[in-house]
Amino acid sequence: MLKNPYIVTFSTWGVLLLELLIAISVFLSSQRYKQMIFLAAGFFHLFIGVFFGLWSFYFAMLGLLIYILFNSFEFNYGTKIFTKI
Repeated sequence: MLKNPYIVTFSTWGVLLLELLIAISVFLSSQRYKQMIFLAAGFFHLFIGVFFGLWSFYFAMLGLLIYILFNSFEFNYGTKIFTKI
């Protein structure tokens, strides 16, 4: 399977695209989009846990995904820094 260049290319760029979508989804307000990204990223990290035996990595990433995607952040860049000065 790894001798097929199309599978290797798709899997390599697919992982990068998924991780980029996770980072972008933090700034979006669509709950439906965040739920889809959560499921895709959850299954992706589950496969890492199954195939590589990295269960602590899976649970850490799952907790981080829940915290990042479903926690309401307020992005007030710079205001907290300047109020402490």
